[in-house]
Amino acid sequence: MQARMRDRIVLLWAISVLVPAGAAGEVRINEKLRLSGTLRVQWSDTEGREGRDGFETRLARLVAGFQMNAHISGRISVELASGERAQNSDLLDAYARWQLNPRTIVSLGQQLMPAFYDLRTSLPQHDALELPTVVNTYFRGRRGRGVYVEHQLNSQSRALIGVWNSLTIRDPQLNERGGEARMMALLAVRRDHEQVRFNIGALWGRRPGFLSRIAPNNLINVPEVDRRVLYGEVEIHPAGLRPLTLRWTSLAGRDRNPAGGLSNPQFLSPSNYTAQIGYVIYNLRSNHRLTLRWEEFDPDTARRNDSVRVLGIFFHFFPEPGVRLTAGYEWVDASEGRNRAYFAAQFQF
Repeated sequence: MQARMRDRIVLLWAISVLVPAGAAGEVRINEKLRLSGTLRVQWSDTEGREGRDGFETRLARLVAGFQMNAHISGRISVELASGERAQNSDLLDAYARWQLNPRTIVSLGQQLMPAFYDLRTSLPQHDALELPTVVNTYFRGRRGRGVYVEHQLNSQSRALIGVWNSLTIRDPQLNERGGEARMMALLAVRRDHEQVRFNIGALWGRRPGFLSRIAPNNLINVPEVDRRVLYGEVEIHPAGLRPLTLRWTSLAGRDRNPAGGLSNPQFLSPSNYTAQIGYVIYNLRSNHRLTLRWEEFDPDTARRNDSVRVLGIFFHFFPEPGVRLTAGYEWVDASEGRNRAYFAAQFQF
């Protein structure tokens, strides 16, 4: 079934390139439908200790955006290089947006969670190649299924409120289409100035419990627990240094680490965690960008010596519109961590 679906999507993609192009980075099918896509081929090396060393098709995404009328729009996107062998197809985005009035938008469906930068930003537009450890641990897939309302309070401030299934779409412990109907709420306020942007918010809900079997054939009950995170984010564009962007995000949360999934859960109880994520982004030229990212992630504040610290440096070169070439390196300070080198070529059309 997955192979058949993938073949149909590829066929549609191939047909679409025969249609006259619209705006840069997309193919206009008609007044209501536009197609675009992303392909990233990536090489990485983690000191020979992980299975994802070498070349891989990291992204192969097809996006369909639709505009029904002046008030209703939406997006459907599919990842064609998902799974361990990069040969599966996964639905990423499937949502509609309704402009209720000039100040209020309602968005419902499966979509990126509109919280801090590393959750709300699509990976092809991300300032670094890969996501921070805290996101890959507790918000894998980054997309939720639910609804949120965004309201413009004034010319500089917005408020967001939403309700989601409590587990993101690739959470290792997601076992039902509805995530067993456990819920998670979002509340956030953003304020944008010319030189400084502030973003504060909270996510809170429940992580479902489940039964699991461990050797030698014993059942264990993994209980339902609270999950929550408070975050604050500031982004600065210093006056007189317009090519420079500074961004800092602080998170404090509580959750059960879902590592091991449903069949081999490695954690049975929740823990408090913290994370700090900092970016320094400098445009050397219009088509040369240097990005530094620092992350410090403590998965359990009650335990010692389990923090993860990662410093990454990424150089992006944009030789043509829609093309990004990247060289990067990450230094990892963790008990089982390994440094990682990257080279990637990304094409958006």
